[in-house]
Amino acid sequence: ILGVTSAEVKANDALETAPPETVLTTTTTTITTTATTTTTATNATTTTSPITTTAIATTETTATTTETETTPIEVEIVLGDVKEDGEINAEDAAMILVEAALIGAGETSFTDRQNAAADINGNDVPDSEDAAYILMYAAVIGSGDTDKSLKDYFNIG
Repeated sequence: ILGVTSAEVKANDALETAPPETVLTTTTTTITTTATTTTTATNATTTTSPITTTAIATTETTATTTETETTPIEVEIVLGDVKEDGEINAEDAAMILVEAALIGAGETSFTDRQNAAADINGNDVPDSEDAAYILMYAAVIGSGDTDKSLKDYFNIG
């Protein structure tokens, strides 16, 4: 193209390869780049006057960045629902008994959420007493005798 240097062509190529949208775990960043280049070669004449060439190069760049912070939704811990499946039953009690045995062996497998759901008696350790509360509550629920939560049924804190 008449009147356009190779540096201007390279600059235009760099604008056309703008970075893609970037999404992070807690922040979303959107980058929009618009590039416009116009080149015009005109006014070539064959008369006795010299040839006149006019080249116009215009580059316009617009960058917009939007940041949005995402906050995770905290799901309520249900006392007794160690499995976190929406039910309080013998499976939850069995999980507590296995965890109690692991703790006795110096190990642990529960998450903080599971520990909080398992600690029915409030002693900060999943143990057989917690499992017994869950088994009693599961029996009452199974017989249809209550619609109260475990916490309300045993009048816990």
